Amino acid sequence: MTADGEEPFPPDRFPYEEIADRLEKRIRNGEFDETGKLPPESELCARYGHGVGAVAHARRILMRRGLVVVKIGKGVFLARRPADRLSQEVRLISAERPSSGAGAHTI
Repeated sequence: MTADGEEPFPPDRFPYEEIADRLEKRIRNGEFDETGKLPPESELCARYGHGVGAVAHARRILMRRGLVVVKIGKGVFLARRPADRLSQEVRLISAERPSSGAGAHTI
């Protein structure tokens, strides 16, 4: 185990895959602050003991998984979860529809 509590990377995986999976686990566990901003690449490189290329590739994987978005010049941020967006849309639609009586529809 490393000084920051990370297990060594398994030898049968690419470092970027392992970094992406570990970051996803941290995201799902709510380990990032309320700003939703991920640490800078240099910090992630130091934490995981790999170079910028591996960290950048891991970030692209997280983007494809829909977990993060890149804001040019600002950093990498957590994406809003699809379930959050869906529940918000349902609340908005529900608020617009009459709850009962004439014109009410069931879905």
